[in-house]
Amino acid sequence: DHQRRGGRKLTIPKKGQQYVLQAIRERDEAEQIYAKSMSDLSVMRLSVAKAYAEMLQAGSLPVSIGDAVSSSSSEQGQSGSHDIRLHGEVRGFGPQFRLHLQVTNMAGSKELCTHLYLGFHYNDRLYAVTPTHLHIPMLVPGIDYRYAVSVECSSGSGQAQN
Repeated sequence: DHQRRGGRKLTIPKKGQQYVLQAIRERDEAEQIYAKSMSDLSVMRLSVAKAYAEMLQAGSLPVSIGDAVSSSSSEQGQSGSHDIRLHGEVRGFGPQFRLHLQVTNMAGSKELCTHLYLGFHYNDRLYAVTPTHLHIPMLVPGIDYRYAVSVECSSGSGQAQN
């Protein structure tokens, strides 16, 4: 039947011994492998949360949204600050990945935020970020504004160094 249609028969190589042994190991130890990966993920999340908390306490975060809004508002003769939510999500593992940002003005229905700038703090010897900053002309309350940033690891080892 396959030969009559003019197609070629695909040659599928035999499974190697290493592949067979690995498949058997994964089948027999699936629960332990899953538990270990979930444990590693929890440890990673905890270390990220601790590092973020330390940065908050030390005041060493690279961008302060409240300061950017306050300076923007005072330039225009307005007073006060705005409640802005910034949500970031990393998609991909690298060496090329994207940072998806969602910015929302959580203030009352009549408070516009205008002329905001969002910059990124990174080691330019390790990463190439495009764009290097975002200009957000206006945030209307209650609307989610989405931005995407491309990040490429330019280090040969792919590891961050202190």
